[in-house]
Amino acid sequence: MKTGEQIPGNTAPEQKPTSALNAENLDSCSEESSFYEDKESEGSFNDVFSVYSNDSDSVDASENNNYEDLLALDESVKSKGLSAAEIKKFPTYIYLSSDAIAKPDACCVICICNFEVGEVVREISCNHEFHRDCIDKWFSNSIKCPSCNTKLR
Repeated sequence: MKTGEQIPGNTAPEQKPTSALNAENLDSCSEESSFYEDKESEGSFNDVFSVYSNDSDSVDASENNNYEDLLALDESVKSKGLSAAEIKKFPTYIYLSSDAIAKPDACCVICICNFEVGEVVREISCNHEFHRDCIDKWFSNSIKCPSCNTKLR
């Protein structure tokens, strides 16, 4: 079979490879790059970029109002977590040096910090322990134990 000859049953003619570099391709590349350089020097990219910038100067009053509306809506939506009364049903205790000796590697899985002597720890019904502040904040958005995923309501 000769180059350029069509195969029987094949309707598309044979195509030349497009990746070959020649003088014509190089000229068109340099024309495209000069086009983009001209556009950058005109500042069009910078103008478009500034529209999407996060600078505080570019935020107008309507955007601030929308944000405040979203905050108000968030406050009006019923919480998904436990109530303060439900959280307070779980006992707390002060982490003592005897606790540190008995459980030297005990840590809060929420903040991933070891318990220190004198910190307030809350134990929940599945017997997991957390810093009181960590678990109280967790329960404002969830009803499940962060360690074992047990529902606590």
